[in-house]
Amino acid sequence: MGQPRGDAEVLRADQPLCHAEVPGQPGTAGAQPGLDDLPPRTAHGQHLQRHRRRDPEVPRRARRPPRGSRSPARRHVTDFGVLLFPNVGWDTLIDRCEQAERLGFRSLWIDDHIVNPAAPRANWLEALTTLAGIATCTHRILIGPLVANVVLRHPVMLARQALGIDQMSGGRLQLGLGAGYAPTDHATVQTPVWPAAERAERFAEAVGLVDRLLRSESVDHSGRHYRADHLRLRPAPVAAPRPPLCVAAHRRESLEVVARHGDIWSSFGGWGLSSAELIAVTKSRSAALDEFCAAAGRDPRTVRRQILAGNPATTPDPIWSSVGAFEDWVARWAEIGIDEIVLYFPPEVLYAPELVDPAVLDHLAATLFARRAG
Repeated sequence: MGQPRGDAEVLRADQPLCHAEVPGQPGTAGAQPGLDDLPPRTAHGQHLQRHRRRDPEVPRRARRPPRGSRSPARRHVTDFGVLLFPNVGWDTLIDRCEQAERLGFRSLWIDDHIVNPAAPRANWLEALTTLAGIATCTHRILIGPLVANVVLRHPVMLARQALGIDQMSGGRLQLGLGAGYAPTDHATVQTPVWPAAERAERFAEAVGLVDRLLRSESVDHSGRHYRADHLRLRPAPVAAPRPPLCVAAHRRESLEVVARHGDIWSSFGGWGLSSAELIAVTKSRSAALDEFCAAAGRDPRTVRRQILAGNPATTPDPIWSSVGAFEDWVARWAEIGIDEIVLYFPPEVLYAPELVDPAVLDHLAATLFARRAG
């Protein structure tokens, strides 16, 4: 089910990280790829060939990373995480969380919507209350929303909830933040769908306010969209100086937000692209982020790079078919400096069982164990 044309710019303003939107797949919403997500001088299929254009999110001068940026490329991706859909029973969800922690994944993320955009009448747990429960059932793995949707919560409430999860988890929260995209999110909270410019503006203001509130400093903020009057949230966070911010960004405006506030940059690449196109567009955005960091007086190496993958809509490679296929795919992300790959989990949620070789997950678990031991 494609999006009406009027929603295209809204989707491109910050494409969703939480759903790889494939018609007929569990937990998906069926949106079409934004054509502007294609990298320059490439095309994917006959239809997209007609719309070939330069990636508008990355300036031409950002094609080459500035001096002092992230080089040389790492020999391996340093970390792996998992994204879980909260569309199953609580016992099943906790079983999956415990499995992910047992296998050695570094991070565990939960999708954030009021209802499942693909199936609004289906079961769906709210992300932050779910994470509070997960915090008490896990011990080592980092947890967070991928990504908390600023459409759904005032920044003050979001920061208040985040600090609670920080306490419950013993400082294991990583707060993912995104601009929102799903019409169902706006509808459920009775908010008009924001134009792209307003969405970007609200996102930048919300992230900046959350950043300050999470530090338990006194905040007096009167912005265009949000306000906080002499507010200090207590107790102070376990994670000092505040829980890490994982900021979803695909357009220039959002990449600048990452440079100012983010500890982690999260991206999903794009919809319906080839493997080469996904690598190219992510590399271009990463180079642009380097420039925005430099302009802000920040070392680009202080921002971790994360890719959400492992869904047929955003990962054309048959990554679960064999250990070799998985390793070759991971190596391509490592070459462009990706620090962490977050995988939809378990893989059978989005792939038919015959497309998933159990040896791949066993191999990944052994790799993660070896890295922890080393």
